[in-house]
Amino acid sequence: MNATPDPLVNRTCRLERQAAQPLVKRLLSAPWVYVAWLIVVVASLVATYATDPYVFGFAVFGLGAATVVICIAGGYFVVMNPGTSRRGRLTVLMSLLLAVAAVLKAFAILGTFKWA
Repeated sequence: MNATPDPLVNRTCRLERQAAQPLVKRLLSAPWVYVAWLIVVVASLVATYATDPYVFGFAVFGLGAATVVICIAGGYFVVMNPGTSRRGRLTVLMSLLLAVAAVLKAFAILGTFKWA
C-alpha cells in the first residue's frame, strides 16, 4: 500500500478551506446579518414571554450569550472594515445596540417574576 497522500485530495481540501473563508468574511461583513439578528432576538423574546416564564428565562440567557458573540463580530466589522459605507456601519451599530437593549430589557422583566 502506498502511504503517500494523494496531492489532488490535499489540493481540493485546501481550495475548499480557502473558498470558505471569503464566505464567512462576506457573511460577517454584511449589515443585513445584524438586522436579521435583531429581528430574531425581538421575535424570540416576545414569543417566549407569551408562553412560559421558564422558557422566557432560558431564552433570555441564551440570546444574551449569543448577542455578546454577535456584538464582538459586529464590533470587529465596524472597526476593522474601512471599505464599508457610513450607512452600513450605522446600520450594524444601531442593530447591535437595539439587540443589546432588547436583551437588557428582557433581563429587567425577568427580575420582576415571582418564581416560587
